[in-house]
Amino acid sequence: PDVRVAVVQNQPQVTVGVSANVTLTDDQGQAWGDLRANQGVTLQPGEGGLVGWSRPLPPSIWLNPGEQGLVYVNGQWYRGKMRLILVNNGITAINQLDLEQYLVAVVGAEVYPSWPMHTLKAQAIAARSYALAQMFRPASRYFDLGNTERWQVYRGIKDEWNTTQAAVQSTRGIVLTHSGRVMVSMYAATDDIVRNVFGGRGMSQTGAYELGKQGYSYLQILGNYYPGASLSQIQ
Repeated sequence: PDVRVAVVQNQPQVTVGVSANVTLTDDQGQAWGDLRANQGVTLQPGEGGLVGWSRPLPPSIWLNPGEQGLVYVNGQWYRGKMRLILVNNGITAINQLDLEQYLVAVVGAEVYPSWPMHTLKAQAIAARSYALAQMFRPASRYFDLGNTERWQVYRGIKDEWNTTQAAVQSTRGIVLTHSGRVMVSMYAATDDIVRNVFGGRGMSQTGAYELGKQGYSYLQILGNYYPGASLSQIQ
């Protein structure tokens, strides 16, 4: 499935660009003009829509560079589609992309890509489970989750690595479940944060690193931090 991630929220202006020529379209698919590769444009809230383009745009616009293309938003490059929408007199940018591709960047942002592979696999499964649980109860009508530590850190392609790609691919579709439901698999940097913030329920990333160094498998790491959970395969 595709996940919808708010990468910018309620900003007075947003600068966007694309790696390949893209046609700007509205929610109904109507074309509003072409944005050329490596051409940047800064959009701002206007009277009933977005301004900064050669003509006023509707309050919701889409940029879809295709599978091989990228979208630039406020200093970062992203895969997938980007929706720019006027919300509460500010602009919100929502990156819609394949869940598995999103996870490659999340794992690279949440832990070091040089960590043991089984630690990266445990992180991939925890992040996938958390994201999917949020997709069942989205943060708003427009997006499923944000891109900060409040959710899961996501900064686009800058955090993609061959090791995080391998960790995601080798665990593709695997999630943590409890009582037949996808688990909201909380995790944090240290045992202290897990204990103080989550009441001891969740994975310590530095703890998972130490277990990985000791030769624990991702199954053992997850079993240690999510007792009673099962692993399930989503299609």
